[in-house]
Formats: sequence, C-alpha cells, structure tokens
Amino acid sequence: MGTVRTGWEDRFCLSTQTTGISTPGTFTATDNGIGAAPGAGACGLLLNSHPNFEAGKVQDFADKSTGIAENKYDTGNVYEYTDGRRQPTVSLEMGLTAPRLATFLWLLCQKGASEEEGDDKTFIVPTAGNSGCEVWASIGRAIGAGTAADGHAIHGAVCNQLQISGNNGERVNLTANMTGKTMVTNFNHTASNFDIDTGGEEMFFDFTTMTLAGTSIVNFAESFSLDISNNMAARFYGGQTPSAYVLQKFTTSGNIKLAMSADTVGDNKQIDNFVAGTDVALVLSKGLSGASGYISITLNCLYTGASVDPAEELLLDLPFDCVNDGTNASFSIVVNDGLTRAIPA
Repeated sequence: MGTVRTGWEDRFCLSTQTTGISTPGTFTATDNGIGAAPGAGACGLLLNSHPNFEAGKVQDFADKSTGIAENKYDTGNVYEYTDGRRQPTVSLEMGLTAPRLATFLWLLCQKGASEEEGDDKTFIVPTAGNSGCEVWASIGRAIGAGTAADGHAIHGAVCNQLQISGNNGERVNLTANMTGKTMVTNFNHTASNFDIDTGGEEMFFDFTTMTLAGTSIVNFAESFSLDISNNMAARFYGGQTPSAYVLQKFTTSGNIKLAMSADTVGDNKQIDNFVAGTDVALVLSKGLSGASGYISITLNCLYTGASVDPAEELLLDLPFDCVNDGTNASFSIVVNDGLTRAIPA
C-alpha cells in the first residue's frame, strides 16, 4: 500500500517573476516578502482552505464514422478524442494583509500598477496600450511530507479575479482566482518554500476610516465586499497552452450593508440615490498614510439595487457596480506593504 495522504498535510507557496509567461518561478530560495523581489524565491501561503489544482485540460470530442456503436479512442490516432487546450486554475483564499493584497493586485492589474517612493503602490485599471502582462506567478503545492517530487505547481499564472470581503467583528478575507500556462506534477518541494510571508497581521473589519459620499459610516457598516475581474483572454498562438494573456474591460462590483440609523447617509438617502441614478464615492482605509500596512480603497459606486434588510437592526443592503463617471475612476487602491517590488514605471 502506498503512503496515505490527507488534505491537512498540504502546504502552498508562491513565487513571482517578470521574465515571461513561459518562465517557471524560483523555488530554490526563500522570499518572505511574498513576491517582493520577483525571481528571488518562494514564499509560503497561509490559506484558509486547501484548494485543488485543476489541470484545465479540454478533451475534445467529435463524432466519427468508425463503424462501431461505441466511442473510439486509440493512442496516437485521432478517431473521436483529441487533446484540446489547457488552462490550469486554482483559487486561493486567505486573510488580508497589505503584502498579500499588493501581490495579487499586481498580478490582477498588471500594467495598471505603479510604485512610488516610500513603498506606496497604486493599483488602477490599465490605460490604453497597456493590456499586456508584466508579472507572472508560480504556485506550488506540497502533497504530504518530505521532499519527494510528487507535488503540484502551476506556472505562468496571473490573477483573473480578486475578491475582498468582510463582516463586522470578523476577519477580512482575500480570494485570488489564478489561471496559468502549465501545470506540473513533479514539484520537488523543500521546507523553506513554505516559510510564510512577513509584514503584517491579518486584518479585521476595523477600518480606520470608512466614508460614503464624504460622510463617516465607520460605526454603521455591517459588511463589505468587492469583486474585481480583468476578464483576461488567453491567446493560444502556436500551441495548446496559453502563449499570452490579454486584459480586457475590467468589471468591478460589490456590496455594502449599513445601518439605516447612519448619520446623513442613512434612512432613505441611498434608496433615493439608487432611484435617481446618482453615483457616490465609497472610501475605506486602514492605518496611516505613508506608513507600512496602510491600505486605502476608493470606489465610485453606482447602485444596482437598494433594499432594507430586516436583521437585528434595519440595514440598507446596497449592491453596486464601480463606474467611471468622467471625473472619478471606477476604483483606485493604494497599499503600503513596506516592501520594494521594483514595479516597472
């Protein structure tokens, strides 16, 4: 009987690089800054769950005149089954910290990322002419103990969807949906690959400031969620694995619940804004501007609904899309993770 393995034994790590989609990440060194120095090494991922690595292979089927009343397959011959395109995927859910958020926002926004002096990073929708990628990740999975080369790894991965969510009194979670170029099943892992990232505690739903239309709602917000997708398209030039990913039109949506008793912006004010089609600014921040650990999320929200949730206290349930109204961008996120990432200018 082979070695019995269980899910709790799994460990995960991530390495980033800026060379190209076909370049595997470096797993021979340790980078505790979680992607802080692309190409330098791997950093452990402390995940909320044990995700599965999907190989993403499409088995293409076409009915043929084989002369038999069964599906036909023969190794080396076409018949009815042929290998199709491959796009490996994995979804990574973790507690939110500034370094983790900066890492996956760069993998999502790509050339919409910029880095200023003092370790501030700004993430926005890429401008025209910047729909290509500049950073890729490799995600490793150790299956069981030891260093045997039987782990899994996805290379050439970018983030196609990022979700942030939190409820009052609970941790804020970050979920990154990753799509790559290739998946291997001979990842030879070592213990140092899984030394977890440093640079900040996981964030609770305790924003330093939270404003809606310029009015503080920090003492009235029940929950918040944000979903950003770059709707990237894979190009399969010259093969069955992606040769490039091209970012498409970003779609950003979310939801906020706040008490109807909120000053100025409570009662029926947001329902009126929904009916009138009035967009409003939602700003959330944590920490001090310019200091390590600082996070600021600015959203321009157009409500897609507005209702009253009869919970323990009446809550305004406000789903929204983030839009550019000609003056305000759909979203802008600033993160100071205390790290220098060498994001290209």
